[in-house]
Amino acid sequence: MNILINTKNVISGFLTVFVYLYGSNEYLIIKSKYGNVNCINSENIVCLDTMPFSFISKTDRNKLELPFDDSISSSCIYVLYSKERLPIGYCRNIKTYVCKTGECLPIEVNIYWNMAGRYVGFELPSNEILTKKDHIPFSKTDYKKLDRLLANPQSVLGTYSIEDLVQSNGINDKRIDAITSATVKVVNDVCVEGAVYTCYTLWHIANGQTARFIAKRAVEAMTPEGGIYLIKYGDISDISWLLNHVDIEEDKYRKLKVALINKITPDNFFVTKHILDLLTDNDLNCISIQTSLLNRFNIVHDYNIKARILRKLVETENPDSSVLSYFEDRLLFFPVILQVEIISLLGKMNQVSIKAIQQVKSLIENDNKFLTNKALEFLGKHNELQKRSKADKATKEEELLHNQVKRDNN
Repeated sequence: MNILINTKNVISGFLTVFVYLYGSNEYLIIKSKYGNVNCINSENIVCLDTMPFSFISKTDRNKLELPFDDSISSSCIYVLYSKERLPIGYCRNIKTYVCKTGECLPIEVNIYWNMAGRYVGFELPSNEILTKKDHIPFSKTDYKKLDRLLANPQSVLGTYSIEDLVQSNGINDKRIDAITSATVKVVNDVCVEGAVYTCYTLWHIANGQTARFIAKRAVEAMTPEGGIYLIKYGDISDISWLLNHVDIEEDKYRKLKVALINKITPDNFFVTKHILDLLTDNDLNCISIQTSLLNRFNIVHDYNIKARILRKLVETENPDSSVLSYFEDRLLFFPVILQVEIISLLGKMNQVSIKAIQQVKSLIENDNKFLTNKALEFLGKHNELQKRSKADKATKEEELLHNQVKRDNN
């Protein structure tokens, strides 16, 4: 069985994949030369008992009828489930011709999508191959090039008709991949030479109506567990899709938000901003969220991201003592951009410690006037609180003495 996948974790050599046969308590071992379909791996055991593979009997369980007709022989799609019965992927058996005259060989291929409708790989059943013009078989390089093409939903193939991409050889039957069809220059870099129509057809299947159907279904049926799975095994495009299409502001998604925080990186500023912006006041007062933000603060090295994380912590009504203690101990070791935010955070202390006061006092002579003013503001607020505390204490003592005298007179 030949499986070609699209994943950043391509493993060279043979990769063993353990597939769980739901209901049978048995495992099927698949060895793939090219790597591992994103939603079928040893960490994530998948139910495949209804998949259209030669080694698994077909049943109607886990089969969905597609609500559209795209001229492909199979109008259904099969759902891949995790061992916990989460719908984490989909597969569709594709049987179609890839030339208008019928002179090209028909193809059969299984295409995989993850739960968000992103293409993750394709599989050729046993003894099946793809061919180019003159029926020349695809090489390994050709298969990998096709995989890269299918994995790009923004490909130029989405903006052209097939007639735009090929030139007629002057024969009235308008053969496409067969015999002498020529590739338009604009797609030379993305299509397999001599297989333009094959590439075009498969790209529109991988990134067209089927993918949109899966994505729509995912939005409607998304659960916190499903979202956490997608974050764990997906890439940055899956996280971006989740943030843009699923309403995850409810408290029930808190564990999912922790998983999102753990994905904060400087690589994609807008995704990071979106993750931090979706945190509600209730989230920020949750210790697990505060701890996750602190852990991410320690991991990322970009100071702009660190500053954004600090600003979210400053928004908390009741910062956890472990968070305050961490920054109290390290205030002087950070650059000015972070010290300003840390001072604001330390100002949230119910009782400002002597250590915090000493740390902030040492910043008064700093050359950065903004930082100096921030330190003075913190100390002024502390002095005001001290005066108020002393006044309150004196008032209470006076009331106690008054009450004591009153009792003695009685």
